[in-house]
Amino acid sequence: MTQTISRIARLHLPLALYLLFTLIPFYWMLVFALRPPGNTSLVPWPITFEHFDTVWNGVGFGLFFQNSLIIGIGTLVTVTIFALMGGYALARFRFKGQRVFLLALLCTQFIPGAMMLIPLFVIFKNTGLLNSLTGLVIADTAFQLPLALILMSGFVRNVPVELEEAAMVDGCTRLRAFFAVTLPQLRPALVAVGSFAFIGAWNNFLF
Repeated sequence: MTQTISRIARLHLPLALYLLFTLIPFYWMLVFALRPPGNTSLVPWPITFEHFDTVWNGVGFGLFFQNSLIIGIGTLVTVTIFALMGGYALARFRFKGQRVFLLALLCTQFIPGAMMLIPLFVIFKNTGLLNSLTGLVIADTAFQLPLALILMSGFVRNVPVELEEAAMVDGCTRLRAFFAVTLPQLRPALVAVGSFAFIGAWNNFLF
């Protein structure tokens, strides 16, 4: 019994101290957010939401949040659709230069986004997309799509092609076999690719 308590103390006490150290900044942030102006106590009492109202309505944070949400969801939908189509083509068909194309997709991840600011600015200015949410969705899609294509093609390869062939033997077209057999197996892939695209667009404050 004593050895068990000693082992638990050696394991859990350092973890508890580390957890306390980690949560202190969050608690401090919560105190500043909820305590009234001029209150310097360490406990947020009485609780007020005045600061949230000031930030949301006073400085326009609500509009900023709405724009970020539109850009993130737009990028998520666009990247997921194109990655699904392109990833399926890369996984199921063979064409000349396929490996070179995949290598080029991979190499795009080494290009810093800051290098593309001036070219994108010129392109969007000439096409009338400057200072628009649509332009940001297109830009974020262009940067998120290569990795999404690579990930989606890997997920599609993990779905046995024999399942589609069996469906086509039963009379399905390739498109019908894709929607009936392959697409349900790709739900985790859609969640993963969509999450990466949304987070990438949400954090892309530079653009």
